[in-house]
Amino acid sequence: MIKEQMLKKVDKKGCVEIQSGVYLHTQADIIAEQKDWDDEDDSKDLDFTVAPYWVTTDDGATPESVYSADDIANL
Repeated sequence: MIKEQMLKKVDKKGCVEIQSGVYLHTQADIIAEQKDWDDEDDSKDLDFTVAPYWVTTDDGATPESVYSADDIANL
């Protein structure tokens, strides 16, 4: 239930911090952010249309796709 509530919250806000330095984005939110990333960013050309949600971190790791609430438990 908590996972589903988290998805509802991110659907409403676009992005939520799920733990310190870890963020869950909607597809639309991360695509909008991607436009402002430096060309040297390894994820600048990543296709974010393949999943409805994405997890990013402050350390610049490659974003991870999230397809459902069940995927959140695997993060």
